[in-house]
Amino acid sequence: MPHATKPAEEDPEKRALRLRRKRNHYKWHREHEQEKDRKRKRLKRLQSTPEALELEREKHRQAQARYREKNRDKINDGAWKYHQRKKTRHQREKEEAEYQKFIAELEALEEAEMLSTSVVD
Repeated sequence: MPHATKPAEEDPEKRALRLRRKRNHYKWHREHEQEKDRKRKRLKRLQSTPEALELEREKHRQAQARYREKNRDKINDGAWKYHQRKKTRHQREKEEAEYQKFIAELEALEEAEMLSTSVVD
């Protein structure tokens, strides 16, 4: 049965209401919708020819390359921050180990000094 109005002629309020309902539906049924999407993709992959799969992979690689090119600074900044955090954490752990060793030596020295003074008394 054809619609009374074409989508382009649709009332903006009705369209907004429909979109809001649609968003809410996906919000509350996200896991179920994702599972349905996975099944659709699996079926599509099984029914596709090897050439079609290779074409899809190539398109994906090109999309990744476009993303990397567009966001190169963001990616490099994230990598730099990751390595800085790793380096800082390693340095902090090293300093903490040195500090603990120093404290242990100091306690051992104080204990030895206390023993030597108690023997003299």
